[in-house]
Amino acid sequence: MGMNDMANLTVRHGSYYVRFIVPKDRWRDVGAVLGSSTGLRRDVLKSLRTKDRKTAFKLRDAALEAIRRSLNLKLAEAGLPPLHGDAVPDWMSEDCLLSEALEARRQIASTSDRTDGGDEQMGETDPRRRLIEGMDYFLEDRAEQLEKAGKDPSGYVRRFRETALGEQTPFAIVLDRWMKDRETYASQAAISLDRATLNHFSRYLADVQGLAEPPENLIGFLRAQVIEDVSPMVLGGFAEWLMDKQNLAAKTAGSRVSPLKVMWDFAIRKHILKGPNPWLGATAGLKRKAGKRKSEVRPFTEDELIRLLQADPGEGRKWAWGSAISDMMRLALLTGARQNELATLIVGRIINRDGTEGPLSGFHAQRTNRRSGHVGAVQRE
Repeated sequence: MGMNDMANLTVRHGSYYVRFIVPKDRWRDVGAVLGSSTGLRRDVLKSLRTKDRKTAFKLRDAALEAIRRSLNLKLAEAGLPPLHGDAVPDWMSEDCLLSEALEARRQIASTSDRTDGGDEQMGETDPRRRLIEGMDYFLEDRAEQLEKAGKDPSGYVRRFRETALGEQTPFAIVLDRWMKDRETYASQAAISLDRATLNHFSRYLADVQGLAEPPENLIGFLRAQVIEDVSPMVLGGFAEWLMDKQNLAAKTAGSRVSPLKVMWDFAIRKHILKGPNPWLGATAGLKRKAGKRKSEVRPFTEDELIRLLQADPGEGRKWAWGSAISDMMRLALLTGARQNELATLIVGRIINRDGTEGPLSGFHAQRTNRRSGHVGAVQRE
């Protein structure tokens, strides 16, 4: 398989998807005809309904063309010009560049650098050197295609080569290995907190870079960022950004910083990054702020309760948790149980589920640091 084999393909839950990259100057048009909640659409995903890599390669081109035709039909119905096949090379997208460069990096790292031949004119050579030379020819071809399209190829070539040769470290390398390691010992609650932290950190980097809107795919954006390009000063501003722009309490901001410290520790131990850990001591000042700040504890007013119950948690978001959060909020208000207790409920802890013991049902919540689990009662409908 060549370096460009995975272009426009991605794997989710073990199945292959084709990814059509929308030209940047058409994000708004495509977002409008597809009804995007943000008004923009950067790509279109479509399942290939296969887990077989070779089958995915065979289906890819036809699926991309089908997406293009479908979009052009919708654009025509809206009175907008069609997309052109050569507007933006699909392989030039950030995701494709990253996946191809990382694959080249893996191939180079696993190839021997032991001298196995040579001649008087070229000198000694080895398999790794020949592989890198092949990559350079590959990049020359890409550069020529970009120049023909009227684009400057220097940034693409430099980014690809530095990533492939290990001269720069995309977050993807650290994220993939750390998350795989975390799944072997961390609880689902801890992993959920990790993901929340990574989403916040991605939004922060987008804000620092002056993006008008946060990326649709926050983790995808973070994966493509180069760790060496994020200065210690930028890292140091994350906690303040959480408190000032995201309105998080000092204690909560500290909990968002901690997973990043753990991730950096892991990367340093695995010799992916060099020490020292830039997050050391990052939460010390936050703890002092949290200790000095006394939060006001008071009951909800009637108006606040009504607004809380009427709010739609799914409004303005692309997720499947809106109805679950709405139900959990009502259970919390009616039972007094903590929301983290409610989030861990399973069917087996429901009391009087079949209604044989009367009109009330209830649940046993997980034991926390209290002596006994909380028991909540709910009126059956």
